[in-house]
Amino acid sequence: PMGRGNIGIGPFIKAAEMYNHVLICSNQAKNGPYERNFQITSRLLDKVFSEFKIDQNRIYTAGFSGGARLAASIAIKTQMIQGVLACGAGMSSNDLLIQKNWDFSYAAIVGDRDMNLLEMINTQDYADKLNLSNELFVYDMRHKWPSQEQVLEAFDWLELEVTRKGAVQQNQARIEELYSKFLEKAKRLENENQLISALIEYQRLIDNFSLYLPMDSIINKMMSLRESTELKNQKKEREKIFQKERSLSELFFERFYDDLKKSDQNLKWWEKRIDNLKNEKENAEEEKDKMLD
Repeated sequence: PMGRGNIGIGPFIKAAEMYNHVLICSNQAKNGPYERNFQITSRLLDKVFSEFKIDQNRIYTAGFSGGARLAASIAIKTQMIQGVLACGAGMSSNDLLIQKNWDFSYAAIVGDRDMNLLEMINTQDYADKLNLSNELFVYDMRHKWPSQEQVLEAFDWLELEVTRKGAVQQNQARIEELYSKFLEKAKRLENENQLISALIEYQRLIDNFSLYLPMDSIINKMMSLRESTELKNQKKEREKIFQKERSLSELFFERFYDDLKKSDQNLKWWEKRIDNLKNEKENAEEEKDKMLD
């Protein structure tokens, strides 16, 4: 988002080494007018295609925060992108108004302490309605660039996508390796009593590996997990926290825009509300603590 290409490259190195990607990041494209960024992107792609032999079925765009929105916009505008990795933010409001048969794969990474978590969940719901193939990977972190391991996990899924679409030859050994990796994560989350996250991971296994491997044991596991009283309690608590965040966001946005219209803002109101939230955070349980972050 700030045009620092070397920082943008860093999180993608491990995935690039695994999947033989060429990594390219602009020092000029950054948060700002989209038309300027589209012009930079066009010049950059022209240069890349003229100097490197690129498999045009394997082109990905990625970015963090404002860069994530730009990455999706480029895919929507050019119709030549295999997949998008959006980190810490969803799509721009203008892109959400475009009703097209989008055919790229959309991977998203966000922290469960990120202020854009609910936005990313809403983006996933929107993608589902458009039948856009997508996955959302949520980690315990704030609004920041993901780690190399986290990016690799997203690109593991994008590799499954490119295999599903027939753009690369099926590698059964690699598929089974990825299945074991995803299954291990699901079991670990279940053992840690993170049942909502575990359920998501088991569903991810069914969605992505049923073409290649039997899923009976995973389906049975999910059916059993869904009947768990603890899972139902966790879902109820999370929805309660999400609803509180929505209410607070609505309140603060309304107050902010009202204050902008006034010549004399009442900062004491804001100070009191922030102090109240700090006090709540001191005694908050895990889910509420993450939201208040």
